[in-house]
Amino acid sequence: MTTLSLSQRSDEQTPFAGIPLSEYRARVQFCEQGRSVEQVFLIHSGLVKLSHIDSSGKEVIVGLRSSDALLGATEGVLHTEYLTSATTLTPCTIARIPIESFAARLESNPELSRYVHELIALEVHNHMQTLISVASHSAEYRLVTLLYETISDGRLRAGGSVVESEFPREHSKATRLWKVPLKQWELAQLLAITPEHTNRVLGKLERAGLIKRDKRSIIINENNLMAYISPYRHAR
Repeated sequence: MTTLSLSQRSDEQTPFAGIPLSEYRARVQFCEQGRSVEQVFLIHSGLVKLSHIDSSGKEVIVGLRSSDALLGATEGVLHTEYLTSATTLTPCTIARIPIESFAARLESNPELSRYVHELIALEVHNHMQTLISVASHSAEYRLVTLLYETISDGRLRAGGSVVESEFPREHSKATRLWKVPLKQWELAQLLAITPEHTNRVLGKLERAGLIKRDKRSIIINENNLMAYISPYRHAR
């Protein structure tokens, strides 16, 4: 199952055109769970982790977001606190819109209202797809799909982390290797499986030549991943 996204538009075509962009380093929290909504965030490029601290103090990873994701909009509309914290996993470019300005634009600008409705509808649709995937697909399929969708984002790829080859020399020199800065426990929570099962699935993918692991990231062999997932994608 593939996560849907908005059709590609140039930056000048979006209702948020002209809003200044802020640059963030990797592993920077820019939105904190429980705080009053003061800003809405539109991700222009990069990869962001959403997390929630539960009543026992445990951090739960609830999702990843990349270009065109709008964070804080639902809380702003509902006048609630931020439900999750947002932390950059890669260098990111993000537009910060004050909530007063966002609310005023939403009421007066039909194009913006339609755009936000599309974004929120996609969020609901993709969340439902995730629930269906957990119930109907193996952890291996869901992990491969997650990695595929992560490196397929155009703006993420434009500023992504391409690394030197750590795969056997028989692999083509044209192969692109992408570093996705997710730890094993973070992947386990995203897939809703145990760390032990995550380790077994990662080990299988590593033996198949799709990935390499280090302590803080997963290195993806793009050619091998595309070849591996192609039969699944054509079978849908």
